[in-house]
Amino acid sequence: MAAHRTLGCALGLISVAPIVVLAASSARAADLAANSVTESRAPTTVEMITVTANKRAQSIQKVAASISAVSGATIKEQRLQTYTDLQNAVAGLVAIPGPADFSGINMRGTYTGIDDSPGVDEPSSVYIDELATFGHVDRDEKLFDIDRVEVLRGPQGTAFGKNTIGGVISIHTKAPSFTRDLELEATGGSYGLGEFQGLVTGPLSDRVAAKLTGYYHRQDGYVYDPTLGGTIGAQRTFGVRGQVLANVTDKFKVLAGADYLQDDSDSPPMTYLGDGSFVASTSPFYPALNYPTFGVPNDPDRTLQNVNFRSSHKDFNAFVHAALDLDFATLASITGYRLNKSTSEKSELGDPVNFFDSLFIANDWEVTEELRLVSPDDQKFTWLAGVYLSTSHEERTTILPDSPPSLGLSFLGSGPQYDIATIDAKSASGFAEIGYKFTDWLKLVLGGRYTYDHKSGSVVEEGGLQGGVDGAVLVAPQNGSWSAFTPKATLEFTPTRDTLFYATYSQGYVGGGFEGTGPGAATFAADIAGLQVPFKTERATNYEIGAKTSWFDNRLTANIDLYREDITNLQVVINGLLPGTSIATTFATNAGRTRSQGLDLEIHAVPAPWLHLGATYSYSDDKYLTTDAAGFAGNYLPFTPKNALNLSAEGQWRYDWGTLSAGGDITFRSKVWSSSANGNASFSGPFFYDVPAVHDRTGINGLVNASVNFQTANGRWGLRLWGRNLTDTRFGTPTEGYGALAGGLFGYTGSYYTLMQWNPPRTFGATVTYHLR
Repeated sequence: MAAHRTLGCALGLISVAPIVVLAASSARAADLAANSVTESRAPTTVEMITVTANKRAQSIQKVAASISAVSGATIKEQRLQTYTDLQNAVAGLVAIPGPADFSGINMRGTYTGIDDSPGVDEPSSVYIDELATFGHVDRDEKLFDIDRVEVLRGPQGTAFGKNTIGGVISIHTKAPSFTRDLELEATGGSYGLGEFQGLVTGPLSDRVAAKLTGYYHRQDGYVYDPTLGGTIGAQRTFGVRGQVLANVTDKFKVLAGADYLQDDSDSPPMTYLGDGSFVASTSPFYPALNYPTFGVPNDPDRTLQNVNFRSSHKDFNAFVHAALDLDFATLASITGYRLNKSTSEKSELGDPVNFFDSLFIANDWEVTEELRLVSPDDQKFTWLAGVYLSTSHEERTTILPDSPPSLGLSFLGSGPQYDIATIDAKSASGFAEIGYKFTDWLKLVLGGRYTYDHKSGSVVEEGGLQGGVDGAVLVAPQNGSWSAFTPKATLEFTPTRDTLFYATYSQGYVGGGFEGTGPGAATFAADIAGLQVPFKTERATNYEIGAKTSWFDNRLTANIDLYREDITNLQVVINGLLPGTSIATTFATNAGRTRSQGLDLEIHAVPAPWLHLGATYSYSDDKYLTTDAAGFAGNYLPFTPKNALNLSAEGQWRYDWGTLSAGGDITFRSKVWSSSANGNASFSGPFFYDVPAVHDRTGINGLVNASVNFQTANGRWGLRLWGRNLTDTRFGTPTEGYGALAGGLFGYTGSYYTLMQWNPPRTFGATVTYHLR
């Protein structure tokens, strides 16, 4: 602990300079990774990242869409390792951590807590090297070996494999190089942090190049558990990635690769907010829950659970990209395979009396094929056409431990309980875009996509008093098909080479799906019927206008996008009473109409050759509009902050011995609702709604990160001293909560208690790099 304080004081003093820069200006430096493609520029201009959002290499300032890009250099310098870190650098992106077995991505209010049943499609998708990942259970990817990350907001159906409503996160790793290169990086820091990264690349022949990268990360937990007498929540991650690039001919190229990621971290500890205590004499549990007061659990860094559970994730990804230049167009084939295996144990209550734990297992694979034909961009008439095919198998298993009546859990049924849900899904789609330049400054792009989805599977459950019979086995077959056509139109107006205005109309689609867990109805027939009725497809109609501008010879760029997205049949998870029953449960359904509207703003500036500034800001006004099965008319959509602002700055100075740079960023974010019921108990009857004490802990009030970097003149050696969350700002994401009714159910004397997932505390570290070309 003394060593930790000493390191903290030393690095804290070093970090003062970038914090002063932050206080004097608002910004983020737009840096570019060494292997990223850039436009030629003078030293005093904003660097333009080249993106492939339209499946063509274009400057981000030339893409008529709401898009942000973060370079690999920025990811390293700002230590953006997870999607939660990435949200601070991208306007309109919210990462939602989960309680060990799943997490979510929210763009434009589309994440509403849809459950992790197999086959459920995501409103926002994540791609790695153009291959879509799975949903909630496949969000543990670490941002290492990255060339750039592109974030596109709004429906994306005419350029990406899967249809989406909220947006796309497209991660591009570094490609093999024909220039020999070796990069090594070692990091040490707070809470026993040890991290190593390595990359080697170079030619195997005149036409073949290869790359191999490795990543290892470990860190002790920071949550202290007096029951166990130590900290829990440690992280252990290992990853490796290999790729081969073959220029078979001057016009035919093939890129093949595979990567493997293994995460054997501890499950996130269960920490609480609450205002009461549990009383054994009024609790149906025996032994009773044992929190004497919530004085300990209200601390983000303390828990009382008596087992340190594990959460294991294994991901394997393989792909072959082939591109043939036909002169009039490029024919591309992307073949992919992704395997995900996840096993997580957790304490549902986090209590020293360990009798209500769960084991969650996900076993998924998917094979995809995309064929597309893309014309060059430098002509009057442009076009794009393609097909996308996928077949997948997803399986989810949930196991509750043995719960005999002696433990007071007879209302759940005696003996072990399990639920196995399986879905086999097939999807086929065709998409196309046609663009025509009427003049040098006016262009119209029209596109569309047709999607067909079919899903079939079953749910098998044992225990839980199914149909009122203890230990009975329930089997519910599931089968359904959905289809949709989603059009898109964009008008581009380019009055000068530094200005682009655009207006877009587009539609998005998310396929239907089935529940993976039975609601526990009074009869078998009712339970099976509930599992066999799918929730409906989700449709969105999006309107947006935007401007991309460059000023003062590209020393300043300012981009703004205003949008409104109307969604029908929003897929939501309801935590409360099953309609028409007195059963308290979690179930998926559809809301009637919802609205997402707001703006995204991004500014970068180079007021002096040594100073880079930037700012991202998003405003969101997302609401339920109609009264329906969800019953949330007038409420705000969950996990959608009204305001989110990130300011950052970087200064760079060159000397004979090398380069010194210092920079940092500061983030502010409005409070968010974790439940569609918001703070109104009447919507949830009175389960699962946000009380003010919980709601107030979800905002981000000035989270500061900073670093100081030293690099030798020959570029071989580098040292980066960094600090994350220097202000020790703590905010939480509620993962499950109970209202006043829980008092009678669990013998609780207070008005609420809520499980929380907290952000990490203040940490410091140092990173040493070696680079040899």
